[in-house]
Amino acid sequence: MSENQSPQPEFILKKLWQLHIAEAARTPSLATQILERGQRLAWRFVHFYRRLWKQPRQMRRFIKLKVAGSLAAAALYLALSGAPA
Repeated sequence: MSENQSPQPEFILKKLWQLHIAEAARTPSLATQILERGQRLAWRFVHFYRRLWKQPRQMRRFIKLKVAGSLAAAALYLALSGAPA
């Protein structure tokens, strides 16, 4: 990738997924859910991340600052929660 190109959204989502899954896997109950759900959980994460990203900036800031620390963390929480996609 050259200096002028920005990373593709899929690449960014993959890196966010890997980062947050590695962190969540340190918690035994979450690690079990991650292993059981596998690819389906990854698709849910991407779905929720994209939905959160489409929210107005004020809502995204609220989520990052008050709720989850990051949109990726919020997306992972939603994916694990079983909330309807």
